[in-house]
Amino acid sequence: MLYQNSRELLTLLQKEGLHAKHRLGQNFLIQPQIIDKIIAAAEIKNTDRVLEIGPGLGILTEKLLAQAQKVTAVEKDRELYDFLQKHFRQAKNLTLINADILQTEPPRAPYKLIANIPYYITSPIISHFLRGGASRRPDLLVLMTQLEVARKICAKAGNHSMLSLQTQLFAEPKLIHQVSRGNFFPAPKVDSAILLLRPRPTPLLKRSEVFLTLIGLSFGQKRKTLANSLARYPGLDKQKATETIQAANLDPMARPQNLDFAEWARLTERLPDSPAPA
Repeated sequence: MLYQNSRELLTLLQKEGLHAKHRLGQNFLIQPQIIDKIIAAAEIKNTDRVLEIGPGLGILTEKLLAQAQKVTAVEKDRELYDFLQKHFRQAKNLTLINADILQTEPPRAPYKLIANIPYYITSPIISHFLRGGASRRPDLLVLMTQLEVARKICAKAGNHSMLSLQTQLFAEPKLIHQVSRGNFFPAPKVDSAILLLRPRPTPLLKRSEVFLTLIGLSFGQKRKTLANSLARYPGLDKQKATETIQAANLDPMARPQNLDFAEWARLTERLPDSPAPA
């Protein structure tokens, strides 16, 4: 193994002339047991193809290469990419790519996605891999992300947000394990979590683009009632919005975070088509 604690990690970084870059949100895992939990959550088999985002120094990559059939690792940092090329030059089942994952097309072959990603791109990555066609979606996603974000994604009616609704539309989320900040170097300011997302065969609601437009309006302004938010929907005004909500057997004064998917479905079915959300 490359390293097993912060002291060994620091020695490796000094030897290679590397350092964690704050602007890229780099925090290196230093606890091998957490790697094992990620592997277990992803249910890795020797027939699996894995897409790894942000391999960093390759501590997780090593384990993946030993258990999966094929690993494609996408690393944005050129210096880390060069290190990985050198360290894994004998690995025949590894493809390394130096690129921004958000500018990279998802694979077409069945694959699993594993990512230890900067917290600020959690939502864009989920959207990038779940909102595409079914042929581009991974079989499952295992993400190391901020604990509070993982909890938000797993929220139920009463605590919903645009992020939880967007994610749960396309996948079933499960918080697998909380990871304290001391398991990283440098230590981030917040705790993390291993989050499992299982993509649904089809979106939870049929008219998904209408739904995404609807929740974008509903959560775009804090503390707005459903009627006020829906009045901004293309083709509606305050009166028509109120009538549409009542026809769906909902309270126009309801707050969007309190609605469950069955209630959103009733409302979505009564709305006209709209431009896809940006």
